[in-house]
Amino acid sequence: MAANVSSYIATTGTSASRNADQISFSFLARPQSLTAYVRFVELGSMLASSAMRILHIGLLATTNPRFDIYFSGTNHALAIVTASTSRTSVLAGSLPALGDVVELRGTIASNGAIQLHRAINGGSEESATATAALVLPTAWAGTNLILNNEITTRIGTVGVLNVLLLRGVQTLETMRQVIGIS
Repeated sequence: MAANVSSYIATTGTSASRNADQISFSFLARPQSLTAYVRFVELGSMLASSAMRILHIGLLATTNPRFDIYFSGTNHALAIVTASTSRTSVLAGSLPALGDVVELRGTIASNGAIQLHRAINGGSEESATATAALVLPTAWAGTNLILNNEITTRIGTVGVLNVLLLRGVQTLETMRQVIGIS
């Protein structure tokens, strides 16, 4: 962590605040078997009353086909939506608290089935039920990988620490080793 404020907002006599960060990258990979991993500090996404995207592949809008790891308003979820079909894998365990370090690992198997996994504060991983198989689309709706974006208009509320996407279904241990925390 920086010893000094790294994004100072100059003001004269009044206070100012900065919105939470959101970032997007070009993502050119086609839909395929993959593991998407995001590690973040929980800063309030679980307080949202509407869906808050943590990691999204597709267009900024909710155009299909797309891939989302998000907070549904009740728990963390993973969804893949094609032009005609959608699958959702939702966790049922306890929610993280403010300040917890959360690891979410969303997988797409070679048959198109998806599954979401979560570890809190380096603990053991819990897993949602894997979905039924799904024929993967030939392309996503857009070529964006977007982090920390609420589906409506507000910016998300997670402090992203690490993001990693690897081809194939990978274990949590593999993802941790690649980013150097294991």
